Amino acid sequence: MPIRVKCPGCSKTISAPSKYAGKKAKCPGCGEGITVPAREKAATPKAKKLAASGSSKAKSDTKSTASPLSPERPPEPATIPCDFCSEPILASAKKCKHCGEFLDAELRRAALAATAAATVSPAATAPAGSSPEQELLVTHPKIFRNKPVAFSLVVLMILIPPILFAFLETPNLGLLLAPILGVLILAIWYLQAMTTTLIVSNRRTTLRRGILSRGTREVRHSDVRLLEVQQSLFQRMMGTGTLSVASAGHGEVEIMVSGIKGPAHVKDTIDGYRG
Repeated sequence: MPIRVKCPGCSKTISAPSKYAGKKAKCPGCGEGITVPAREKAATPKAKKLAASGSSKAKSDTKSTASPLSPERPPEPATIPCDFCSEPILASAKKCKHCGEFLDAELRRAALAATAAATVSPAATAPAGSSPEQELLVTHPKIFRNKPVAFSLVVLMILIPPILFAFLETPNLGLLLAPILGVLILAIWYLQAMTTTLIVSNRRTTLRRGILSRGTREVRHSDVRLLEVQQSLFQRMMGTGTLSVASAGHGEVEIMVSGIKGPAHVKDTIDGYRG
């Protein structure tokens, strides 16, 4: 009976005559040298019986140890809300797929540094002592996000009296005072927000306040001792908060501004340039 052997050179299966058992031959396809294995002796009836019993025992052991339960469904990945936009993201995510903000502090600093390097003018690539100061972020307190309930009440105070005045049989001129008062309140809030400016540059944090008189406070990034963000539950929902900055030379907070949008982003911007 011919002996089947696989050629190691071309991987073809070759049928060699039994007279070549235990001898070397050449593959007719590629000429590679092949050693034809010797024919095994026929197993005795007793050996066949022992082999069959061992196989059946192995199968029974496999069946007995097999679990009747189907494989469990892998758990769904855990999600957390993004610190910047509150959208659900994977707990292991390093960047939010919704707002594009980096969640890892190191990656955020690297991204801020790369952005600053990309926007630097040719003059800023001069030696460190002669590089100009650049504004990285300018923001104002938000009116509606900071006072949503009060803002809504003032808007209603402006809109409802004119409607009542139009439908009353005997209009009361006093109703028109409420819209005027509401407009004045909104105008004051707007002026306060627009005249409160927080500026973050690559060297310092500056807070400017005032309409007629102007007050300015500055803290260099290298002197920052305390950098704190405070957000109530309602402020977290609206994406606003309070930022506090204190330097090493003072025991109290020097810069505090409330109602700014994305306070964590402002904090991370300052963190990226602290010494």
